[in-house]
Amino acid sequence: MNIHRSIGLLKERKPVFVCHPSIPPELSFESGQKLSRAWADLIVIEFEHHGLNPIGLSSFMEGIRHATPCSESMVTVVATLPMSGNSVESVNANSWQIRQLLATGIHGLILPQASDVHAVVNFVQTCRFSIHRQRQDVLGTGCRGAGGEDHASHVWNVSKKDYWRLADPWPLNPDGELLLGLKIENPQSLCRVDEIASVPGIAFAEW
Repeated sequence: MNIHRSIGLLKERKPVFVCHPSIPPELSFESGQKLSRAWADLIVIEFEHHGLNPIGLSSFMEGIRHATPCSESMVTVVATLPMSGNSVESVNANSWQIRQLLATGIHGLILPQASDVHAVVNFVQTCRFSIHRQRQDVLGTGCRGAGGEDHASHVWNVSKKDYWRLADPWPLNPDGELLLGLKIENPQSLCRVDEIASVPGIAFAEW
């Protein structure tokens, strides 16, 4: 059983139904409990154009965990980052956002304005712990530091050791439970879409 629903569905080549409201839901424990029973398989938390709120997101994820039976996979939660994937400098300067959001126990991230392949590589690298070796020839050594796994492992209902093992991008890592996506949303992205979307660790893209 996967930690959350979407990877299991994707492995079986089944559709994943997504709820992507333009304004984030209330980020509270109670809201997480309610949305754990939503019709969607995957919920996108929109931070690109709204206030970044990792503290609220932590409570929201706690609510989802509390309302989900241990015998079931959680609804998948990914967040849209308030940064642009148009340059390495943009991703490097805002890498703290990636670390803080993954520490809440969410299951993935979406990088907007993905138009620079090196920025996308840095995005994936920042999401990875250094213990993971797949495609280091392209991605380099993971940059995600220890310390953010305490709350996240609790939300995933696993030990810290298992969280380190599982918190890696799928399908790059067949055992990974992170879903990393891109927004291909400008002419520069479109011109380079094959190269950008082929970066190891990217699981999906949206136009």
